[in-house]
Amino acid sequence: MDPAHSIRAIAIPLALAVCIGSLLPVTAQAASTSSTIDVDDTSMTWGNGWTWRPDDDNQSIGTFTVADGADVTLTGTTTQNRVLITGVATIRLADASIDVSGISDPAFRLDPGADLTLLLSGVNTIRGGGQNAGIYVPPDTSITIDSASAADDEIGVLHAYAGAADGAGIGGGGSSEANSPITINGG
Repeated sequence: MDPAHSIRAIAIPLALAVCIGSLLPVTAQAASTSSTIDVDDTSMTWGNGWTWRPDDDNQSIGTFTVADGADVTLTGTTTQNRVLITGVATIRLADASIDVSGISDPAFRLDPGADLTLLLSGVNTIRGGGQNAGIYVPPDTSITIDSASAADDEIGVLHAYAGAADGAGIGGGGSSEANSPITINGG
């Protein structure tokens, strides 16, 4: 058999296999958006499902924005960084402390339409600043809090404080409205 016939003998079945293969259904697996954020480390400005941006007025203060569909874990300690949730997201707090009592903002803020599942691991502290809630849950948002683990010996703890006496640890602050669902299943 000459070499040209050998190449055609291989090329035709290979081309048929590629054509038939392209007609078969393809099953895609969704990419994981799980990411871990050290709330005190601002050297990374983005990851799977989140970004960090410094304030325009004060570059030492910033906001971690957790995007719709994100699944992130927050660890570490900060007095300079807040968390903004812009859609449906899952955040795991793992021995995290976010205390922005020196800033006149909530430590966590949910944007309109946000639905946050907050899972607790270890001991976590969230403290707002000014007359703001630690976790601000405005109208048209919701939050569900639970333990990250079903094991009784691994129940997470959340200490949530307002910046001033007239705010809530979780909910509204000062004169701001908060009439959205707050569900606490565990932790």
